[in-house]
Amino acid sequence: MQKKEQLYEGKAKKVFATDDPNLYIVDYKDDATAFNGQKKGQIAGKGVINNVMSNHMFQLLEQQGVPTHFVEQLSERETVVKKVSIVPLEVIIRNISAGSFAKRYGVEEGIVFKAPTIEFSYKNDDLGDPLINDYHALALGLATEDEIGEIKAMAFKVNEVMKDYFEVPISIAVSLPGSGVGEIQDLLYQAMSAMNLTFYDNSGGAVFYSAMCEDNLSHSSNFNINFLKKDVTEAIRQNDCEAFKTIMNQMIQLFSECRPSRQQAVNACNNLYYFITSLIEDWGEQDFPYAVDIVGQLNRMANLSTVLTWLEGFRDQVVRVLEDHQEARRDRLVELALEYVKEHYQEKITLSQAAAALNVSQGHLSSTFKKQMGKNFSDYVTEMKIEKARELIESYQYMMYEISDMLGFDTQYYFSAVFKKITGYTPKEYENLVVKKPLL
Repeated sequence: MQKKEQLYEGKAKKVFATDDPNLYIVDYKDDATAFNGQKKGQIAGKGVINNVMSNHMFQLLEQQGVPTHFVEQLSERETVVKKVSIVPLEVIIRNISAGSFAKRYGVEEGIVFKAPTIEFSYKNDDLGDPLINDYHALALGLATEDEIGEIKAMAFKVNEVMKDYFEVPISIAVSLPGSGVGEIQDLLYQAMSAMNLTFYDNSGGAVFYSAMCEDNLSHSSNFNINFLKKDVTEAIRQNDCEAFKTIMNQMIQLFSECRPSRQQAVNACNNLYYFITSLIEDWGEQDFPYAVDIVGQLNRMANLSTVLTWLEGFRDQVVRVLEDHQEARRDRLVELALEYVKEHYQEKITLSQAAAALNVSQGHLSSTFKKQMGKNFSDYVTEMKIEKARELIESYQYMMYEISDMLGFDTQYYFSAVFKKITGYTPKEYENLVVKKPLL
């Protein structure tokens, strides 16, 4: 695609023609304006952020069924867009009182509306983009009634998509009044203290600094979960799901009681995530199913309830990994036990001998074997020996006492009794039943 002559330059971008009459190239600028262009300046990198962020949101809207003019991003600053006809209306959706709205109607900033508001401005720099209503737009021929209806529906749809995506209630923190520039640092500290309270109240709105903010900040300074990391390490190394759940529940309780700041909570969750996943990677035989964007997930946690929900979800995810590992270990233990029996069937095999050889407790081997195989270890050993006895009898190469000795039975009588219990025949009866003696 060939970039051709410049068609337009506004406050935020330049628009260029291309060799395709239906496509334009938008080049985002670093220029910054305020008060309809009365104040001007530059912010390094503003154009890059505008371009990348705008394109990200355009693609998100497209996924949600909202059509846009986006085609493709060419570079950090340039994007290909469709040629469109502009309706000269600026659409303003508000979810909270702020700025000109608060001044115009004499209300406090930070009020969360019960329902979003919508306003139109006539896009005309010379006139200062005045506010107009539907009837003004119709009278001036700026849009048809159908177009205005579609614009409103689309604007509210965009608003809902944006709110759902960012998942962050809007809050404003307000310090005490100050009397000079020298107090800015203290006032900023007050505002940050007040903002910390919004972490425990997701209703949004304005929060004003008070002594309560100081108390909460002091309370959060006691927040620390590092002392539980040793217990976490031990639980994971022992593959103890119940112990791990208990420790994680203790951590969740600490989050609730110590009331950390949002940044403390995010940092603690981030640290805990990588600490635990690293333990599992170092100790286990399987990979941990990492989250695609864990940093983004954590940074979007707007309040304590979302933090607690994330911690509970992470706890359950780790438990599932530990349980899967437990299952894999049980499968491997049974495999080793079967191999041991196969290699030592000619000996007198006991549960204690097998457990010692496999370096596990008798109880663990017994319960694991029965759970996986559906029968006791000793019963399996006996059945294995009798199956070998059948093969030896059918070979017609050995006397019964020899077979009894070869399979580790204490006496021939005991061998005969066990054989009959399992097969329904004595060894001799079985021989007569299945073995054809060679003709002389």
